[in-house]
Amino acid sequence: MPRTKEKPEIHNEPSTHEIIYSLGSMPQWINKLLENSKKPYCPFLKWLNDKLFFKDSDINITMKQLSKDSGLADPVRITKWIHEAYSDILVLHHETPDIFKEGSGIRQHYYVRHNDDRAHLTMWLPVVPRMFENIRIPFLHAKFGRENFWVCDVYYDITETGMEVTVWLKGGFDGNPYREMLFT
Repeated sequence: MPRTKEKPEIHNEPSTHEIIYSLGSMPQWINKLLENSKKPYCPFLKWLNDKLFFKDSDINITMKQLSKDSGLADPVRITKWIHEAYSDILVLHHETPDIFKEGSGIRQHYYVRHNDDRAHLTMWLPVVPRMFENIRIPFLHAKFGRENFWVCDVYYDITETGMEVTVWLKGGFDGNPYREMLFT
């Protein structure tokens, strides 16, 4: 009997600079994490956010320089904290999405996939994206190694009290409607 080979999974392993870039795209989400967490990295993240590091700083700064400027930990610990904070924001966003609500809009669940990586975000936006539109989410750059996605499916759930929308995104720039129609 022939043996079947298992296909190796493809996951993005982000660098610390990619995570800093992703965190810098959503400083208000860092504030939400700081309000809802008491982890050891909180003072460092608060220092980073208060200095508006993400707006004014060079993205190629070293962890050694960050360690020296903050005076809060050694470079290895700062690297660990940055990775942990990014993961915690994704977990917090999945578990309690309502704390990230800003303003009004239609509640939309985004299920994002690229290779073997997956993420879930809930956002309130004024419009719903249509099939095959491109969406740019810089915060997900560290998770997927890219920030451009295209809408492969939209599902509307209309109830007596309102409407929720579920949007499925795939990594890349464009879906080909003709190709997708052939495969469905």
